[in-house]
Amino acid sequence: MPAICSPLTSWRQTPAAGRGCCVNLRATLQNSVPRVEQVATLADPIHFAVVDQQRGKAVGSLALMRIDIAHGVVEVGHVHFSPLLSRTAMATEAHWLLMQYVFDTLGYRRYEWKCNSLNIPSARAARRLGFQYEGRFRRGAGE
Repeated sequence: MPAICSPLTSWRQTPAAGRGCCVNLRATLQNSVPRVEQVATLADPIHFAVVDQQRGKAVGSLALMRIDIAHGVVEVGHVHFSPLLSRTAMATEAHWLLMQYVFDTLGYRRYEWKCNSLNIPSARAARRLGFQYEGRFRRGAGE
């Protein structure tokens, strides 16, 4: 578990790591290992590590959440990318692979992305990936 947590915690110490986020990402290796072990047991959200094969280390994470099997709807969330991953082809591929899994393997019909209205980088990333703005949640988390 430290092999996954160590690279993820190092970039979470940077000033931009928690920008636009409603949770404290100032993680340390010591407090990350128990957290990762805990979320690994959950059925929702389901977390995925993004591993840079050339560097051989985790450079980000994202999750499938608010899973609604009956209606074929799922949301991508808990997207945390290191500076090595942000705004790169690898980031696009990570999202594409997760979308492909949701649609082609799980057979879902809808894949949603929600972000804090103050998180401009997240909104831009969603638009780059083809998501369409559908509205604003009043009194959403972090607002």
